Amino acid sequence: GQAKPSAPVTNGNAGAAFVVGMIVQVEARTWPGINKPGGVGRITHIHHSEEEVISVDVRYTVVGGRERRVPIQHVQLAPEFDAANNGDSAIMHSQPRNMRDRSGLLGRWTRC
Repeated sequence: GQAKPSAPVTNGNAGAAFVVGMIVQVEARTWPGINKPGGVGRITHIHHSEEEVISVDVRYTVVGGRERRVPIQHVQLAPEFDAANNGDSAIMHSQPRNMRDRSGLLGRWTRC
């Protein structure tokens, strides 16, 4: 089943609580026959049996893409990347900038 965002599910091995929406660091798994680079991502689904987390689904934030059923032993909490935990939520909710706006290069800043 899927864990609700408000109810953290603990991992019996590491004692870490995982919640849907949490930022995690996925270990690179590259050996013969496996080419999964890992990286920083957000948990989209938690797979567990009874009270123990078995695996998680992750949507990667930097390189994009997603991976399903990542074994929990390859996943670590990454609070340094989670803006909601660092109090930087204003950055996440600020107005999106138009990346094609080149007025600043021409000396015509319209936003202050």
